[in-house]
Amino acid sequence: MQTRRAFLELEYEGIDITTDLSKDLLSFTYTDNASGSADDVSLEIADAKQKWISNWSFDKGDNFNANIITKNWRKDGQKMSLPCGLFVVDEPEYNGRPSVVTLNGISVPANSNFMYLKRNKTWKNITLKAMASDIASRYGLQLFFDSSKNPTFKDKAQDDVPDAEFLQDVCEDEGFALKVTDKQLIIFYEAEYEARKTIAEFQESDSSVLGYSFKTTYTNTSYDGASLKYFDAKSNKVIEYVFMLNEGQDEPRIHKINQRVADQREAERLAKATLRRLNKKETVATIEVVGDTRLLASLTIDLKDFGSFSGKYYIDKATHTLPGFKTALELHKVLKGGY
Repeated sequence: MQTRRAFLELEYEGIDITTDLSKDLLSFTYTDNASGSADDVSLEIADAKQKWISNWSFDKGDNFNANIITKNWRKDGQKMSLPCGLFVVDEPEYNGRPSVVTLNGISVPANSNFMYLKRNKTWKNITLKAMASDIASRYGLQLFFDSSKNPTFKDKAQDDVPDAEFLQDVCEDEGFALKVTDKQLIIFYEAEYEARKTIAEFQESDSSVLGYSFKTTYTNTSYDGASLKYFDAKSNKVIEYVFMLNEGQDEPRIHKINQRVADQREAERLAKATLRRLNKKETVATIEVVGDTRLLASLTIDLKDFGSFSGKYYIDKATHTLPGFKTALELHKVLKGGY
């Protein structure tokens, strides 16, 4: 049996520093988020000879590309790669003694206006995809819109908020996930991704399972339906919509929504998306396994022989660490029916 290896490849400002870095690397952490937060990495580097604080120092705003490479990890002769992506140096730190450099990177567009510049705009008669395309082009980003659904908005106001915050809120209200990298703006319908085939299976007795925890809660989740009611001052009309998972219950738990919507179709979409967003928090889990390059945020896995917690789970966050290569997952149990 050949020796298993897992190591970091890193290209900094176009220069491959893998070999030099490997001699001093203490730890590497890559956090892959499905939605809502940018991916990030953190490296701890020993600097006994003080080369990383002087001639080889890291500067804010520099770019670097990171990959986790495995050899003979799952079977002899197999080489696998986990591309972490391109990152911007965010917070370089230096601590002593002993001398240690911490390199923190975040995967965000080079144009920071996307995150911070507040805008006012009224979007009229526009689809989500067209809206996202307009925003993406403003920052030189490529739009990856992966859904069979494409809701239309009669009237959507962007009131003194940055494009990133505005688009995140719109996607959340519609049940979509939004992820932004250095070059891409990614939007997908979460329920469609939950319905996809699982990419891995873990049993409680597997030696690859290093630890796990499960939690189920009743607070602000586990609703039987959602009810929306909004008074539109312009038309002097009340827009109402009720969505129930099961009819005929004696005392159903109904989540009430009072939020601006432009029409009945938007009310229906918001009610369903809100119910889904709350109910997916009912059963959550964390699991740590031997490092696995297959495990990425937004994919699904099967957990078996975990009693009542067994089932299909969606990966909200995957954290990969070196040395030793371990993968920790934050999950939620896939909802029946998807909504």
